[in-house]
Amino acid sequence: MRPHRLAAWILACTLLAVPTAAHAADSSPGPTKTAESGKTAESGKDAATVGLRTATAKGGDSRGVFTYEVLPRGAVQDWIAVSNFRAEPITVRLLAKDAATTSDSAFDVQASADAARDVGAWITLKTNKLTIPARTETVVPFQLGVPYNATPGDHSGGIVVSLLAKEPKPDGGTITVDHRIAMRVYLRVPGDLKPALSIKKLKVSWDGGSNVLGRGDATISYEVRNTGNVRMNATGGVALDRLPLLPSVEAGAPPVEDLLPGGVARYTTVVKDVLGTGPMKATVSLKGVPQDASLDVKAVDATASTSFQAWPWLLIAVVIILLVIGGLGGRQIQRRRSERAAEQAELDAIDERARASAKHRVSVRGAIAVVAPVAVLGAFLVPGLITPATAASGDEWAATISKTQGIALEPFDIQTSGGCPLPATAMVGFGYGKGFPKSGAVVVSNTEGNVTNTSGFTAALLDSMKNIMALQPDPRALSGDYRFVIRCIKPEFPDKSYGEYVAAIRFDDRDHWVALPPATDRQGPIVTATAPAPGATAPAPGATAPGPGATAPGRSAPGTAVPSGTVPSAAAAGGTPSAEPAQSDPQAASATPADSGSGGSWLAVGIGLLVVLAALALALRRRLIGLWQRT
Repeated sequence: MRPHRLAAWILACTLLAVPTAAHAADSSPGPTKTAESGKTAESGKDAATVGLRTATAKGGDSRGVFTYEVLPRGAVQDWIAVSNFRAEPITVRLLAKDAATTSDSAFDVQASADAARDVGAWITLKTNKLTIPARTETVVPFQLGVPYNATPGDHSGGIVVSLLAKEPKPDGGTITVDHRIAMRVYLRVPGDLKPALSIKKLKVSWDGGSNVLGRGDATISYEVRNTGNVRMNATGGVALDRLPLLPSVEAGAPPVEDLLPGGVARYTTVVKDVLGTGPMKATVSLKGVPQDASLDVKAVDATASTSFQAWPWLLIAVVIILLVIGGLGGRQIQRRRSERAAEQAELDAIDERARASAKHRVSVRGAIAVVAPVAVLGAFLVPGLITPATAASGDEWAATISKTQGIALEPFDIQTSGGCPLPATAMVGFGYGKGFPKSGAVVVSNTEGNVTNTSGFTAALLDSMKNIMALQPDPRALSGDYRFVIRCIKPEFPDKSYGEYVAAIRFDDRDHWVALPPATDRQGPIVTATAPAPGATAPAPGATAPGPGATAPGRSAPGTAVPSGTVPSAAAAGGTPSAEPAQSDPQAASATPADSGSGGSWLAVGIGLLVVLAALALALRRRLIGLWQRT
């Protein structure tokens, strides 16, 4: 072979070295590498390189593999080319062996020491030992003869080039290493072709038991067996079935490629992030077709299923804990409801007993409910029997600050627009605003002396606003609006209000304030007075009504007292109260409206008592008669 052609052929070959160690006296090769176009075998230290390819009688060709279809008793003649790429001669062995599929779906040629029984036994090489000159390719003829009893279908084998070399051992001595390459031989014996696949040893494992979300990876492993008599390819998928209401989880299965008849290959696939639901089922489904697409054979199906357990234990524990907590909480809520129901039932029983014991008082209550309004109405219909209560005059209750503006360290007064209605004879003041309690701070003490029932009065603050703020539980800087409520009370009952006057100020800064307009949110009662007693002196002739600048008796100017010589008179409907001069006669002056009505008041009280006693006697007549009879 010419040097340039040899160099081009070397570039076209794939270099592989497959050493297999054995004892010095024995040769035990491992798996043999196969080639479609050409391979090399190297002997380690000797660095001998051998190439192998299909050939014709004249030299190598590009078929890649030997493929034949021969009837029983038939034979075929062919050639194989072996090349030496070294600069010195080498000696190699030529062997014909059977082939099979490994567990990882690889094409594997029989070991050199094993006896062939199929294609390897049907191949006859011209020589089994060959010495190749340096940088030379040698063509070796061989014959493939099919015996009469060959079974129909696909048969596989290989022509092996074996190069033995001695190599040192790490611990001393030497070993013989068998470097092998092989060329595939595919033979089909015509006849009844039966494609078939089966799935065996299906196993599933799931690793999500300790995942708090109950998810994990499912690993599915299985074996695919070619139970037919032709080489097979197959594709398919994996399905994981969970509870009936949950959808299946599906994933693709690894493809099966060139599985030889009788071959067994093991496959593994992993399905990620599968939610475990306890008992589950895995199903592997494959659709197989012959390797030779020219065969008019239908596809075959292979299916296998197995059950496995996928319990999310950590998730189950979390759910159980939550259910226990929820159950205890629900039980506590139910217990509280039962206790409240029992308490309510006891209260209802007490009310029922109270209603039963009070049945005999129904007639008394009815009598009193009828008699009391009649007695009060009759008392009011009799002139002079009841003296009306006095109250603040005017239609509005309002109060003003004694000054229009001031400073925080200076106390001030609050002046009302009218008096307090009877029976109120005292007052107390509360302040509301930032820094004061929500219930109010006492700014005017419980005062009785200067409170009137017929005219306005003055309420003096206890101290300056700054000092009052300093006494509060949570003192703050004075700011914003502060409202003051002057409450009309009886001295011994400060919490019961008979009317209120409201005034307000606003702090523009922490040290200065201005008075706000009078504030009111309700109407006050109209001032009324008793009619004068018979014999009272009439107004002097020529008396005139108050002028435009005069002050009504019931609405004195703030801070002014009502003159002792004036008496409030009854206001006519829609009229204006007027002031009349008092009489100079001491006896006439002593005849006040209150004195003239005292006799009528006692008479009304007496009549009312008699009516009530009569009503009680009427209501309890049966009990009184029974008591009298028992006595």
